[in-house]
Amino acid sequence: MYKSSIRSMATKTAYALLLLPLLASLAHAAPKAGVPCSLGKLHVAQLLTDDDTVDANQRYQLVLDGKVSPAFAEQSFADDTLTEVKTAQCQYRSQVFAVDFGSPYYKGFAIRYNARAKAMERIDFAEKALPAYLVNAADNFTVVMPNEEAGVTSKYIAYSYNGQAPAQSEKQYLDALPPHAKALR
Repeated sequence: MYKSSIRSMATKTAYALLLLPLLASLAHAAPKAGVPCSLGKLHVAQLLTDDDTVDANQRYQLVLDGKVSPAFAEQSFADDTLTEVKTAQCQYRSQVFAVDFGSPYYKGFAIRYNARAKAMERIDFAEKALPAYLVNAADNFTVVMPNEEAGVTSKYIAYSYNGQAPAQSEKQYLDALPPHAKALR
């Protein structure tokens, strides 16, 4: 009986040693795109990467309510500036996604369905810091990140949806977080 318990313990230790590198790699794994994100009743966003895109000429594609489109305007599979996924979060009924855009910048977007306006809303951004906060109120959709711009003393940079095309997202410098800002993971 004593020998079998030692053998059992040795087997468990061997399995633990085999699984340890796998668990460590999962703990430090890069954010994953491709997981559907509920934006509210009947509205789903999903980001596809080059591993699973529908169009081989696009590195990133956005599937929004079943419709596939490029995630970034004028971006192709050969575009080496859009590389590693840095954040892919589904929080507060919004999808926030960013990729490495070439040191030191990140390029990304936040998208949500505004039930009051009955419309999808999207904010595009390119900054040195990843989004850290999100405001998802009925009349305010804002992504906030720490300010890392040299020569600008404000604490935060915020991009807000203003009811127009994504290229018209409003960039603001803030000294305090806006009301209702929630931390992103």
